[in-house]
Amino acid sequence: MNKTLALVIAILCFVSCNSSVQERTVVTDSVPKKDSIRIIPEADLEDINLDSVLKDVIAEFSAREKIDSIFIVGTDIFSIKFEHYCLFDSAIRLDRHYTAMYNLDSFVAHNFVSDLLLIKNGNIILQTRITKELFMEEADSTLMKFGALRSPTFKFSDNKFSFHYSFTIPLTDVGVGVACTINLKGDLLFEHI
Repeated sequence: MNKTLALVIAILCFVSCNSSVQERTVVTDSVPKKDSIRIIPEADLEDINLDSVLKDVIAEFSAREKIDSIFIVGTDIFSIKFEHYCLFDSAIRLDRHYTAMYNLDSFVAHNFVSDLLLIKNGNIILQTRITKELFMEEADSTLMKFGALRSPTFKFSDNKFSFHYSFTIPLTDVGVGVACTINLKGDLLFEHI
């Protein structure tokens, strides 16, 4: 009987050790696609202060963002001058489709541009204007028509200068993240982020 009991215990141990809990990994793409639109349920709209959003968008028109910095990379000295500002061109005309939640029939917004100057050891290696048209491959036709380059951020990493933008339709969260990256030779790369 001891042999039988020992055999049963051994079999139970063997079976329990071999039966493991199956783990499942689910991978989902959290990056919105180029044509994706996020729909906010009406219940969530109560949490958004629309007056504040409207005031912030209008305040952006008169704001200028500037960067004037020097970077030393090896024996080279780089100077970067950047200015992001509104053109006041009234080129973006949003209809009721985008403005109804604000109780507006329409809204006139403006395009933004960034002027960029990169100097290496006293010599200009890049002087350009960054516009939304440079990101044409990253955006659909609706975003090209109604979108604006907003909220630039800057970073220097891996010997590259990067300017990230929110390319969005004003008063909405419809848009994509885009970046302009410049290497130490002054070559530009425009991409979706």
